[in-house]
Amino acid sequence: MPPGWAATRALVLAGAPPCGLALGGCTGLGTEVHHPEPGNESWLMPACSACHGQVTQRQAAAGRAANRP
Repeated sequence: MPPGWAATRALVLAGAPPCGLALGGCTGLGTEVHHPEPGNESWLMPACSACHGQVTQRQAAAGRAANRP
């Protein structure tokens, strides 16, 4: 994690924000921090664990597909 990540994470999750991904009509609370542009820490959003897991799996699959010969 980048320097100062704990403080950044705390700011994004302050006040029990709703999930910013809201996949499938999710109404959960943001308990994790998602960065829609990997490597770009200037744009962060709260995400519930379930939605964040789905998005992370999709990103990983896309990365693997892009690296296949």
